[in-house]
Amino acid sequence: MQCKCNEQFNQQMKEQNVAIDDHFALDLDANQVTTLTRVPVRRIDTSKRNKLPTVVAAFCPMCGKSTKMKKKKAKRKSPKKKAK
Repeated sequence: MQCKCNEQFNQQMKEQNVAIDDHFALDLDANQVTTLTRVPVRRIDTSKRNKLPTVVAAFCPMCGKSTKMKKKKAKRKSPKKKAK
């Protein structure tokens, strides 16, 4: 995530033994590992035992910033000058 809301929330709620459920993901576009906030889901019909999907927020629920990391610009190396 681009913001520090989860860390701040977890610090404030530490005394109550509560933390946000984070999910680590590899962002192939940005070539980085990012942290996403999980959205809890439950079964409507409990008689069906299908696997529950993992749902993550696209935006921070506290500040609204996008969870997608900005791409890092690759540094271009200047060509080496030949010694005479």
